[in-house]
Amino acid sequence: MLATILLAALSGAVPTLTPGTYSYTATYQGAQSGTSTLNVRRDGDTTTIQENANGTINDMQVSGTVTLTLGADLVPTVYDGSYDSGAAHSVITVTVAKTAATVTGTTTYGMPLNFPLKPPARHMVVIEPGLMSGLFALPAQMQAWQYDPILAIAPSVAKSENFELDTTAKPQRPDGVPAPDTAITFGGALAFTIWYDPATYVPDAVIVPSQNAVITRVRQ
Repeated sequence: MLATILLAALSGAVPTLTPGTYSYTATYQGAQSGTSTLNVRRDGDTTTIQENANGTINDMQVSGTVTLTLGADLVPTVYDGSYDSGAAHSVITVTVAKTAATVTGTTTYGMPLNFPLKPPARHMVVIEPGLMSGLFALPAQMQAWQYDPILAIAPSVAKSENFELDTTAKPQRPDGVPAPDTAITFGGALAFTIWYDPATYVPDAVIVPSQNAVITRVRQ
């Protein structure tokens, strides 16, 4: 599996995200916690991922609608999110430059938040807790970036975290994940594994052991 990853990285090819509609279901602590539908489209060098998600947190209904725009080499440029939690409504925008990202919106209390790129990370991604769009792009991004360390920004909680590929991990294949799928694992306190189709880079499962959380693709 590792040899396959390294061979793809050495090839220098920049993958593309396959346009289409993808559905996912999430479980947390063994109970279903939400569903998500992603629409992926391409326009020249630009890839756009639109996500509509619904779920339950502590018996409260929550929903989110986001748009993640990726430029050449799948580098994120803009993330727009609109969230509803009970009676509360919030909006947020992440603008990503080469060495820093700026977060603005109602969740920042009117004050822009800046997140500089922190070594050893060489690229930035946007991964919102409970949502799938940032995770969906990650397998293709990592191949395009030759598996460099990344800085993941979680805008709604105003946090960022460095992640590196854990090449020693030996994750167990979950039930229902197709046999050809490849896994990439990121280490650290918030370690997680993505199982994806190496031909399309579409994720079939995301496992977060520390949260006992699983996101699974629903095949039509």
